[in-house]
Amino acid sequence: MLNCCVSLDEIAKSGLTFDEWTCIARCQGITVDACRTSNSSFERFSETMAAACASDRSVLCVSYSRRELGQSGDGHFSPIGGYDAASEMVLILDVARFKYPPHWAPLHDVWNAMCALDTSTGLPRGYALLSRYEPAEGAKALVYLTFGRERLQSVCKYFETELASIAFSGECVEEELWLALRALPAAAASLLRLREPSTLSTEDGAPPRMETALAQLNALPLHTALRDAQMAHARRLGPAPTSLGAYAALLLAASAAFELDMVTVLPRSAPIIRQSREAIVPPLLDEIHWVEAQLKLMLQTQRNDCCGCKA
Repeated sequence: MLNCCVSLDEIAKSGLTFDEWTCIARCQGITVDACRTSNSSFERFSETMAAACASDRSVLCVSYSRRELGQSGDGHFSPIGGYDAASEMVLILDVARFKYPPHWAPLHDVWNAMCALDTSTGLPRGYALLSRYEPAEGAKALVYLTFGRERLQSVCKYFETELASIAFSGECVEEELWLALRALPAAAASLLRLREPSTLSTEDGAPPRMETALAQLNALPLHTALRDAQMAHARRLGPAPTSLGAYAALLLAASAAFELDMVTVLPRSAPIIRQSREAIVPPLLDEIHWVEAQLKLMLQTQRNDCCGCKA
């Protein structure tokens, strides 16, 4: 999942820019509020620092030049572990502990270290608030995404070009759906998975909620049509590359995230997909909205050529 924006070999060789770093964070399903120093001020950074260190719901991470702090090396990323407003000192939890243990640094020095230009981009560095996204407060998600560089490229190509070639290729809804599912590349098929409710602890109420969402997904007209398609066409056309539930969730979320005209893309199946989207209610609705949000972030990185999805 760490290679969703830049290959691991390239990271080992050249490191990461600020944009690539925030891209990787978003690919993990993390909510990222990033800001370069050129779009901020010392006063705003100080306020953000104080608020982040007073809360347990987010973590403030900084992208800075080690050289400006009198350390060896240059560009680096580390989370902040504490802030003393009286002395204006910041506790940097250096991720390279073999090199530097956690240490305190003056807030002004940290700001100046972030303002130093990155020679690879010509831009200053910055900071980002990272927080965990939960589809429902205190609950685990039924649906989870496993982003990766190849998966991003594959799912972009599938929904933006390959799926349209299926149009009118099936003689009925079920055949069209099965042909579309069969055309899903392995990399794209591994993008979205469904958790088993039985694998989670009951302490946070996750299994009952997940079981409800799963039951709602299985009851949708789209899932029913996929089951019928499997019974009618799997033996002749071949097996599904992913579970029916996972494909149904992916298709429902992607139709919105990619702004697909389903009448054009899958004309026979479009009414069932529309009916299914209209029938979704919480908690499944929260799950689908979460997938939509993550896919939209993926498309944003595609347009910025961050994840290598551009043709």
